[in-house]
Amino acid sequence: MTQPYPTTLPDLEEPRKPKRPSVSERILDNGLRVIAVRRPSVPLVEIRLRVPFAGTGKTYLPRSFMLSETLLSGTSTMSSVDIAAELQTVGGGLSVSTDPGPADGGRQLARASGLSKLLELLGGVLTDATYPAKEVSAERDRLGDRLEMANSQPSQVARKALQRRYFGDHPYAIQVPEPDEVRSIGSAALRKLHDTRVVPEAGTLVIVGDTAPGRALDAAQKALSDWTGTANAAALKPVPAPEMGPVFLVDRPGSVQSSLRLALPAVGRSHPDYPALRWPTWSSVAISRPGWWRTSARTRATRTRRTRCSRIRSPAR
Repeated sequence: MTQPYPTTLPDLEEPRKPKRPSVSERILDNGLRVIAVRRPSVPLVEIRLRVPFAGTGKTYLPRSFMLSETLLSGTSTMSSVDIAAELQTVGGGLSVSTDPGPADGGRQLARASGLSKLLELLGGVLTDATYPAKEVSAERDRLGDRLEMANSQPSQVARKALQRRYFGDHPYAIQVPEPDEVRSIGSAALRKLHDTRVVPEAGTLVIVGDTAPGRALDAAQKALSDWTGTANAAALKPVPAPEMGPVFLVDRPGSVQSSLRLALPAVGRSHPDYPALRWPTWSSVAISRPGWWRTSARTRATRTRRTRCSRIRSPAR
């Protein structure tokens, strides 16, 4: 005889009181702030590095994009292949990204026992990146082709139009360079940008993982003590209030798909309503009418150093 499924759910347990992790902090002699957090639940360690990187000028955006794509292309003693091979020995990886505010070292993950090696490799590319001409040329062509493909998509056209409408003349209005701008960048320009902007002063390095915070701070100090430089990133001006007005239409003759975008001001992470704002970012809704069209709407909350906004996007045929 088949047993019936239970019709009642057990009572919820009382929320467990979170245990505050062990945290240590140190300002290195080069001005870099290092924060180490112990998290022993898994034998891994993750590091994230952010440095001030805001800039102005027509060529600054394409140069910063190219720098993030080629920073790991080699040093005076190691090629990009050598760097990747060394990272594999500790089960780790390095990545770089930039935006109109800070440059981000990305999410660098490795086995906890490989923290010193991971920091050593990071220090190597920060102090001795050479931007080999062959690697830069290949990456320049690849990035230019990728941008051309993106510009042909309705979603990218709508996103760029929304950025210009929402941010006006602020640097946030243009966050992706044009293909021809990228194709004009050479190794010398990248080395100059690196020397003046990839500097430790006012930067922050966070280390989280299964390692003693004091030991992690010592490893960071040893690996990054030769990295020097004074911060000279441009100060970002306040974001202007969004321009309110009629719907903005971007005409694309012959396009078989439309893309809708809506942006609204949002709250920051410290606001009590932030958890409620984050919940819809994982939700979507499908809307259709047989014989006519079908679309789906998705929401996303984005934050930058100077602004917070919630966006709704919806492609439709």
